[in-house]
Amino acid sequence: MNKYQQEYLNIYYDGKKPRNKVGKEELELLGNIKGDKIRVHFPDFNGINGFKPAHVEEYQITDKCDMPNGKISVEVLSRNLSLWTERGYQIDYLPA
Repeated sequence: MNKYQQEYLNIYYDGKKPRNKVGKEELELLGNIKGDKIRVHFPDFNGINGFKPAHVEEYQITDKCDMPNGKISVEVLSRNLSLWTERGYQIDYLPA
């Protein structure tokens, strides 16, 4: 178990293993993290604010979330990893 999995358990499950499906999936996704950075490959997107071309964003995992400046907390990362995986985005787990 890595430090991000442990932090996730402490935040959402009082340090115990989750018993629900979502918690187990999020815990497993956090287990893929080897360092303190991830890189996400976003596809072209035509949304409410117009077209956004494919791009890559790199996030440092910190205790505070500031995604526009490349920082993401475990609280936000756990749910976003699920979302990005469901949508088929490529996620690179960068080594320490």
